[in-house]
Amino acid sequence: KFTRYPFVEYEVLDIEKDPAAQGFAPHAFDLIIASLVLHATENLHTTVRHVRSLWIAGAVALNERGARRAISPAFTARAAASA
Repeated sequence: KFTRYPFVEYEVLDIEKDPAAQGFAPHAFDLIIASLVLHATENLHTTVRHVRSLWIAGAVALNERGARRAISPAFTARAAASA
């Protein structure tokens, strides 16, 4: 479906586990997109810590929760600030 965007890399990440242990470099991502996943994890505090471990300075995280079918970065930003 997204093959026409060769500059984008797609990987599977289990956000409940340490991203570095899965081969993801710390602080190497400037955009993280999550759809219907972050709120469903066992421990949201750990999940947010893992997301934050991936961000570079000034990164954007888009978290779509499905309530209005709109992307809402505010949830992730608030959760990260309180972590």
